[in-house]
Amino acid sequence: MTEDRLLTRTRRIAALLRDEVDIPLSLRLWDGSLEPLGRGAAGQPAIALASPGVLPSLLRRPTLDRLIRHYVGGRIDLEGGSWIDLGGCLAADRDIKRRLKKLSKPRLALLMAPLAFAKADAAPDVRAFAGDAEGATAAGRENDAFIKFHYDVGNEFYKLFLDPEMQYSCAYFPTGEETLEEAQQAKLDMICRKLRLSEGDRFLDIGCGWGGLLRHATKHYGVTALGITLSPSQAEEARARLQADGLSDRATVEIVDYQDLEG
Repeated sequence: MTEDRLLTRTRRIAALLRDEVDIPLSLRLWDGSLEPLGRGAAGQPAIALASPGVLPSLLRRPTLDRLIRHYVGGRIDLEGGSWIDLGGCLAADRDIKRRLKKLSKPRLALLMAPLAFAKADAAPDVRAFAGDAEGATAAGRENDAFIKFHYDVGNEFYKLFLDPEMQYSCAYFPTGEETLEEAQQAKLDMICRKLRLSEGDRFLDIGCGWGGLLRHATKHYGVTALGITLSPSQAEEARARLQADGLSDRATVEIVDYQDLEG
């Protein structure tokens, strides 16, 4: 498919979305032209595609990892705000899901099919994992190697930007006024309450990270806990923190894949 035909096809897809879904967003194509995806879209925010091979790449493997790689590589960008602003803008349109359900899926598929076979950009590799990170092969994702690659880069690195408990999942802001540290503590406590943990319970944390939830559940809810991880660096830090808090007799950390866990 030539670049001109790819532009034409992409514009037809944008027109379909504009007519049937009316998304408050625009698309900046690689030739500099702007295609509104909504009838009232004012041009901003706009997702900018720097290369004609981005859409074919995402259509062939529509994963978050590939999207992030293209973003980091500068092939996808956002004009007129942040990704948080974009999420808020889309969330504010309460009817967008209903309109998406009514979208002509066969027509959309027909328009998109040629793009899937067009020349695609390879997702940029930045400190790339050499193995199977997406489970693309029959053998499945290489969990052990992938986790070590991702987390065994030095605990001091993660301490630069995580909260003191080293939580790397979302926090919970009950009032919106909490600091990150307070919000992470609130999240840990909310998890324990939802699980209805109580004195004497046995608690398993799969993918325990640096042990923040283990320590919280053991210290404040009296459980006997086991955390498992595939990262030696995480296990070392978690064990040291449990030892420092005097919790090692009630909470342990093992390096094991959840699929191999027994008992």
